[in-house]
Amino acid sequence: MAARTRLRSFPHIRLPEYAELVVFLGFVWGVGDTVTTVLAAHVTGSVAGELNPLVRTLLEADPAVAILLKGGVAVVACVVLVAAREQVTDVPGWRVWFLGMIAVGTLIVAQNLSVVFVASY
Repeated sequence: MAARTRLRSFPHIRLPEYAELVVFLGFVWGVGDTVTTVLAAHVTGSVAGELNPLVRTLLEADPAVAILLKGGVAVVACVVLVAAREQVTDVPGWRVWFLGMIAVGTLIVAQNLSVVFVASY
């Protein structure tokens, strides 16, 4: 509670709204992770670096199915988060959880992109 009061004393700091966090979470995990995972598998010519066995199997079988599955899971997660807004915002530290998940997703996207750049050169 004290941290929120301190943040409000700085008028130039705007806390992200719930909907913004849900959209960005969906973008990072649904689009960013999906596209960079498929791109990394394509550039390296191997799916051995994928740690998720389900995604690895889907990438070996058909990358389009992997895209549909990963994107679909992100959409469903976002819909559930929007539907459960009241319950989520009642949990202390919900913004920290969102920001943490966005940060982890961003690191995964960056790692996938580093694989793409290293394999390309």
